[in-house]
Amino acid sequence: MEHYEIASYGSLQSWARLLGEEDAADLLEETLDEERDTDDRLTEMAESAINVEETEEQPEEDEQEEGEEESPKRSTGSK
Repeated sequence: MEHYEIASYGSLQSWARLLGEEDAADLLEETLDEERDTDDRLTEMAESAINVEETEEQPEEDEQEEGEEESPKRSTGSK
């Protein structure tokens, strides 16, 4: 969601500058900076907590039961 907001505020800021609306462009720049900060915090949270928990819950694909052999991978023929 943040990426859509960043794109929107960035576009609006550019349009405001093109129209000579410097006060509006400055306010939009402040909002754009806030959205980028929020995106950075959300990314940090995802990388440090959420994704780690998800990884810990999923079993390793490489683990196989004793005596079980890996089945050969088949080509689908399409590239």
